[in-house]
Amino acid sequence: MTKRKVLKPGIAAGINSGCPFCLARTTGLPKVKDRIQILTDYRAALKGTVVETPPSISLRKGEFLVQFDHDRPEIQQKVSLERDLILIGFTSEEPIPIWAPPITLREATELDNAVIQFCQRGFSGNRWKPHLLSFYEIIKRVWSKRLPVEAKEVWAILEAHGVPQLYKKRLTELFHDGRNLLEYAIGRKPIKKKGVPPVLS
Repeated sequence: MTKRKVLKPGIAAGINSGCPFCLARTTGLPKVKDRIQILTDYRAALKGTVVETPPSISLRKGEFLVQFDHDRPEIQQKVSLERDLILIGFTSEEPIPIWAPPITLREATELDNAVIQFCQRGFSGNRWKPHLLSFYEIIKRVWSKRLPVEAKEVWAILEAHGVPQLYKKRLTELFHDGRNLLEYAIGRKPIKKKGVPPVLS
């Protein structure tokens, strides 16, 4: 009997809410000819096809070669499941979740990482209790990156990842006041709204 993998807090709810990052966190090693899309770091949004690995190239565990669409045919790049979040077999018909904030894919990945950490530290023994230091990290990330994300948008992300409704008022007020305090004390107001690039198109 195959042992069922237990998903960490935040990830299961995120998958049910259509979060591409949570889906990518459960991704296994792709097969040759699979289409993939990178969600993280400087290669965020790049798409390509998994190719055979020549005997002359040594790969670590969890690594594979990809021919990205924008590269010349003779150029392939290594991708690692340890450092990269990827989507396998994406389609253009899959919509962006309605709760997705109006920020770039790379920024959204980093913010989602902070949200997952908050969920994992706030859920223990089948009970929720907000881990405030982790929530401060969310506030800090939004402020430091000057993301045009308001309290209601942060709550939409939290709710999509399973944070109970009873914490909505407390966390939205804390986010609003915390970011305003940072802006007043140090500066760095949000930059103007940016369109969300199509994650799956």
